[in-house]
Amino acid sequence: MIQASRVAAEQLPSSLHYIIGPIVAFAVVVLLGLASRWALAPSKPQRRHRERNRARRDFGLLVPVAVRTRRGEAQELATLLDAAGVRATVVVEPPGPTLVTASGHVQRQPGGRHQVMVFGADERRARGLLDSDAG
Repeated sequence: MIQASRVAAEQLPSSLHYIIGPIVAFAVVVLLGLASRWALAPSKPQRRHRERNRARRDFGLLVPVAVRTRRGEAQELATLLDAAGVRATVVVEPPGPTLVTASGHVQRQPGGRHQVMVFGADERRARGLLDSDAG
């Protein structure tokens, strides 16, 4: 009789099983979440490329060589470049993409500044002219 009661007592599940199961499941879910966040995160080159694109705000073949808050100042620089034979135009910088951080904060990148734009092939020459004019 004693032996039969021992077997029956050992086969009964303990209340510890009801606690350990959910804890293990929760730990597995957390570990999978961390592993997927690490595996799917953008690499350093991808992050640098995104930052460059955000800063540049693509205008196709045109690249910005100067940024001014007032249109008149930007137009004067464009006129100076045109006089030197470098085709230039002034555009209003569009607002950048709206970014949402991991913590849920919304960051809007304002626009509204005036950019002096030239073709990429003329960028070095235009920057040289603007630097020599400023100095």
